Amino acid sequence: MKKCSKCKEEKNIDQFYVSKGNVNFWCKPCYKSWHLARYKVAYTLDEKECIYCAVMYIPKARRETFYCSRICKDLHRKHKDKVKRIGSKKKRTCLHCSKVITRERRSDAKFCSQECNSKAHQLQRKLRTRANETGKRGYLRTEICERDNWICQICKKPVERNAHYPNPQAPSLDHIIPVSKGGSSEPSNLQLTHLVCNLKRGNREL
Repeated sequence: MKKCSKCKEEKNIDQFYVSKGNVNFWCKPCYKSWHLARYKVAYTLDEKECIYCAVMYIPKARRETFYCSRICKDLHRKHKDKVKRIGSKKKRTCLHCSKVITRERRSDAKFCSQECNSKAHQLQRKLRTRANETGKRGYLRTEICERDNWICQICKKPVERNAHYPNPQAPSLDHIIPVSKGGSSEPSNLQLTHLVCNLKRGNREL
């Protein structure tokens, strides 16, 4: 005879489970009732909607579920992490066109698009070639534009930030002392102008 530690009743040894030669503290009826209470379904088996993909499904797990599959659960978690990560990014502007960089782009993105990225690097290579300074980093257009407050240094009128070639009002970098006359591509010799003003001036000195 042995006393069950759960129901406090004296019972025969055959009323207890034996594990690795040791007799359990609970009797079989107490253990079964505890097991059924622990693993019973805590919700109705009615069809419900997945909170991620909105597909209707019938739950199969013992515990309450909110997703039709493990894939949806993982995708929803990744989506929430992505939204949180995007929301934590600071406001950034493109170094080439000064437009706002969308939060979906990488944290270290310096340009709003691949097009601006290519144009900025093309401009740097052009400035290095003109100055004949191999290996020296060129200057981004926005640095000169911000310095000149987006004002054309020839006609003294505002320059349209979002205009692009071949728009005559598009921003353009002009050499104060033309390259053909010994001018360099250093920032001190560069100025912001309208594209049309730059073309009209040609290589004439101001």
